[in-house]
Amino acid sequence: MADVSPDDLRGFLIPVSFQDEDIDNNQSSFTQNGAFAGDPRPAQASKMVLRSSGEQLEDSNFSVVTRKSGHAGAGGAFAFDDETDAVTDEYGHDAPVHIAGYDIVKAESGTYTFHKNASCLGLSDGSLLIASKSNSTDLIVHTSKVVVRKRTSTQSNYTATTVYNQADPIISSLTGQEIFTAMCELPDGSILLAFTEGVLTVDGTSAVSQVQTYRSTDGGASFSLLNQEALKSTFDLGTTGATYQLKGISIAAVGGQVLLFIETFYNNSGALIYQNRLWQFASIDGGATFDQVTSSNDINDFSFLSVKCGTRNNNFVVGYIADTDKVHYVELPHAYFSIHTARTASAFVQTLNDTVAAGTVRALTDGQLAMWVDDDTKIYQLVRYNPTSSTDHVLLRSDNGSTWSFAGGGTAGTAAVFDLTDSSSNATMPTNINACAVAGRSVVVCNCVTDGTNGDSLHALFLGGYATVTSPFRAGSKFDYQKMTFTDTYVPFDTPPNISRFTVAGTGSESITNGVLNQQSGLLAPQTRTYQLSYSTTLDQGLIVRTVLDPVSRGSVSGTLNGRRIVQMELGDGAASYKIRIQISTSQFAIYDINGGAQIGTTQSFTGRVELLIALTEGKVNCWYISNTVNASARQYTVGVSNGTVSNGGAALTGGSVIWGVDTYSPSGIVETDWFEFHCSAATNTGFQLESFTNPDSLSLKAYPPAGRFVYVHDGVSVSTTDGAAIYGDEYNIQAQFEHGIENIFYAQSPSPRVTWRSTNTSQQTISLKRTDNTSRSRTEDNDVLAIHLSNINFSKFKIQGYDLSSATFVDLADVDCSIQVNYNAAPSLRSFQPNTAMTSGEYINFNEFAGRPVICTDGTTTTALTILRHSEGTIKYDANNKQAVFQVDAALPNTGTVSQRVASIIPKDCTVTINLLGSYDYSEYRLLIPTQTIKDTYFQIGGFHIGAVMIPGQQYGRGRTVRIDSGTITQEQPDGTRYARNIRPSRRTIRISWSDAVEMTSLYGDSVNADYWTASTTAGAKAVATKGDVSDMLLQLKQYLSDLQPVVYLPRIRRATTTALDVQVFNRQAEHALCLLSNDIQIDSVLGDEGVDEIFRIATIVLDEVV
Repeated sequence: MADVSPDDLRGFLIPVSFQDEDIDNNQSSFTQNGAFAGDPRPAQASKMVLRSSGEQLEDSNFSVVTRKSGHAGAGGAFAFDDETDAVTDEYGHDAPVHIAGYDIVKAESGTYTFHKNASCLGLSDGSLLIASKSNSTDLIVHTSKVVVRKRTSTQSNYTATTVYNQADPIISSLTGQEIFTAMCELPDGSILLAFTEGVLTVDGTSAVSQVQTYRSTDGGASFSLLNQEALKSTFDLGTTGATYQLKGISIAAVGGQVLLFIETFYNNSGALIYQNRLWQFASIDGGATFDQVTSSNDINDFSFLSVKCGTRNNNFVVGYIADTDKVHYVELPHAYFSIHTARTASAFVQTLNDTVAAGTVRALTDGQLAMWVDDDTKIYQLVRYNPTSSTDHVLLRSDNGSTWSFAGGGTAGTAAVFDLTDSSSNATMPTNINACAVAGRSVVVCNCVTDGTNGDSLHALFLGGYATVTSPFRAGSKFDYQKMTFTDTYVPFDTPPNISRFTVAGTGSESITNGVLNQQSGLLAPQTRTYQLSYSTTLDQGLIVRTVLDPVSRGSVSGTLNGRRIVQMELGDGAASYKIRIQISTSQFAIYDINGGAQIGTTQSFTGRVELLIALTEGKVNCWYISNTVNASARQYTVGVSNGTVSNGGAALTGGSVIWGVDTYSPSGIVETDWFEFHCSAATNTGFQLESFTNPDSLSLKAYPPAGRFVYVHDGVSVSTTDGAAIYGDEYNIQAQFEHGIENIFYAQSPSPRVTWRSTNTSQQTISLKRTDNTSRSRTEDNDVLAIHLSNINFSKFKIQGYDLSSATFVDLADVDCSIQVNYNAAPSLRSFQPNTAMTSGEYINFNEFAGRPVICTDGTTTTALTILRHSEGTIKYDANNKQAVFQVDAALPNTGTVSQRVASIIPKDCTVTINLLGSYDYSEYRLLIPTQTIKDTYFQIGGFHIGAVMIPGQQYGRGRTVRIDSGTITQEQPDGTRYARNIRPSRRTIRISWSDAVEMTSLYGDSVNADYWTASTTAGAKAVATKGDVSDMLLQLKQYLSDLQPVVYLPRIRRATTTALDVQVFNRQAEHALCLLSNDIQIDSVLGDEGVDEIFRIATIVLDEVV
């Protein structure tokens, strides 16, 4: 036998049918674009079908687990398990009956700054929008602005967008008028922002009401103006006489209509005058314009205070304070149905009959109400209760709008969401409240009443939500609203010394800094600072504390050398007492049994801000914590101490006591702490306590919604149900799917190169494919020539790597830049270029071969990504006598630098690379590495990734190859001869080849074959890649292997490598390669010889249809 290799080889890349399950995620690092909620995959045969919706986070993977059997909407309930971590704890759900998180949205930074009159809107992806009136710090000319701030479900930082600037009312004739904001989601998913303002009349002597509307189509990231004067009818504004002062605005949208209320105070008083007046407007053009619904005959019929509206079951719903002791709830069938008419007809539900406002029915004051509808259609009203003597804000709730009850313990005394006794003149509490549902929880945005300068800061109180430790029940089923509430709720509205509820000790200092309580103690002995709360509670009821803090500096986890930062809890009944102390350093905490003089459990470590949840009962303490907490919508706790034993100290106090702060100074420096929250529950508010809590058995659950209704779960995903009942233990896994997912690069899963994978950015991406020896589908080295084909790409630089088993590392097999590079001269317009004198060699380019392709142009200083609009045929070698290609681009070219510095790199649509393996087959994986590079887009893209061996027939096909191209256009001719054309797909080539000359196979027969062969390289180690004469049976078996299910890459010319530089070849021109389907049958015709001895064949025409 002999090596009879020709100079040029022709062959086919036979791709391995890889799928996304063959990706080695440990060796890959890639992102995917356009995430959306994956289809829930049941782990069992299930009667109930789960549906999903939303924009799921890219790396999200969680399972919904049924923890209570029953039909959706009739008992069935679930928890969920985050599969992306090693923790097996499931997440239950708390109703919004207590504070579970706190954000300082924007802190007031000076006397002339404020962020108030806020509204909020929860989006389906779990993001929260907060709109407010904000101000600058300039004393002379400070500007009022409307600002929208946004946070995600996983982070507590806010990004701000200024929507509108207005001259401040203090320096205008509109004295006393405020900007109030409101937002709602329109049926098309866009966001409508509306806000009030006063507009000067033409003569400039007075002002009238007006509303500006803006719209966002990108989830609140930006807003565009709809109308500066959206109200078709206005009313006079002022501070005296028959004029109005603006007091609030609320909007909602459903069924193509937008409902808008403007709350005002009428400046004339009298025996028959209602001063709390409400104006109703309606829009049928998405909030661009509003018709006035309220008539002059209605305006003086009733009082409306703190009006809030929303939607439920395709109706508008409205809540408001109707009298000093009455709260109402109304449903309106459409936006043009007058709420005054509804009240006249008594078409309302009275939700509360107790003191909720001061003043009189004709001039209500001091009342506060927020109303929202959760995604499970439950309705909530948060009301300031008995405002003349209390700061409590109690929660009312309803399943149906007809019957209402107190949340929590079912009474006003046990339903307080905010509860902190303060008898000072400026009693600490939230004010200007508004609320919405978001990411499975509720949020109240507000300002606050304070003795300090924090009153116009913008705060967000988050209620309920998903957590691995849920609050204990008071009674009822696992998803009932009767849950633990806090007896005292502290968030940094003011410092504890300004709040009468706290007993303050020590000479340390504190201040509200950037919206948090900054406490400092130390240096001067004995400089300490503690705050104490005392309770009447039993041993069984115990105490529950939840606190969030950032220990900035010092603090001893044992001993007192660095000062002692503590949370101390004591419980007793006069005969027995139990006392624990949690000591917290900057990175650890430990719990001590004071009576027993010993540590309970082990020291726990954390980073950054830490959340602690501690429950003390008779002889037992339980503790959970969250390290580096960011107030996420799903809170994952770690066990600190489980049922730790606390020693009985005998007779001591009766009741309970909680002390927090620094009780021992540090001689080495200041013990500094930022306190974000501190809440205590005692007596009946603790419910069934947390002593026996286990996950998942003790979790409160989220009810499955009925068909057509979605509830938020996790990572931007909401779920709904269809069909049968949920059965305990049923599990449904939900992993993110992608509009441009990685599966789109595999032909077996996405046969069209037009359906692409895209990354989310242009940072380095790696995709590694596992080669499995015992699975034919995963083999690649069937020949000494390996090939890789990339379809519909938008980048030029990449590496092909193999994982070498002997060195246990990836090695580079090919470092590729597949671009066609042209040193260019730009035309005077800078919109076209052609080769310059630095191009001493270059290929001939066909007409419009690269039209529509990106081109990266640099002049040595500036690099610009452009698009080739069209180009002529011609050479890219500079030659004054020959026709040269001229390229037209879509923007200006960079055009400084020398002729050698000006380079245009044209990125082809498809690329094939052949690699001579030279006998080195010991690679367990192949990896595609795409480095960071300048491209036209903001993402990398691949429409097809094909890798496999190159099959080379042992005889070249005959002359007479044909190539046909069709345009993908259909035409229709009218009777008058007019033709209409429509393009339905990209143009496609059809290639026909045949072995019309007889193929002699005599050397392949017999028991001892000794045939001549071909090699693809002269480099040492190269192996044979073809056997002379092996054609007919090869093609028959190839057709059987492909079975019309897999493509091939046709390679009409592979140069035999006579230098090492040719051991890697790049094909980037249309004529050099084609991804095709072998579309016809293979037919071989015997023309001479005997079967199995010396037969000679012809091979009929093979038809290759290009894949587009």
